[in-house]
Amino acid sequence: MKMVRGRVSATIKAPLSAAWSVASDFFSLHRWVPSIQECYEIERNVRFCRSYPDARGLSISVKEELIYLDNWSHSLAYKIVDGNMGLEDYTATVKLTALGEGCCLIEWSFTMSSSSSKSKQAQEEFLAYGIRNLEKAAMGS
Repeated sequence: MKMVRGRVSATIKAPLSAAWSVASDFFSLHRWVPSIQECYEIERNVRFCRSYPDARGLSISVKEELIYLDNWSHSLAYKIVDGNMGLEDYTATVKLTALGEGCCLIEWSFTMSSSSSKSKQAQEEFLAYGIRNLEKAAMGS
């Protein structure tokens, strides 16, 4: 397997403070990512998340550990410590930057071991989906 890097970024129409309030609540992913059925703290800085079942009745479950959360730089990082996603050595970073006029930039990047470019593409699609929903949640809709 080789180390793969991926990154998704987007400008959203939400103030930095509102977007960071959503993104920095590490144990509430299910509140803004509709495909996540539940997400909760299972031990200090570790969350468990499970998706809704897909058409085949399969759901994804994952344990993720918060590596850091920095309110000053509006960034956080986490890693997958267990799960059935098939992602190895997965670490992700989320960074928000104010752009003015009620907008901010969200950058969500990751590294992982993978033997398939499909894994990278699927992960980038999921993160883009997450950013779109973060914008909705930050704007209260």
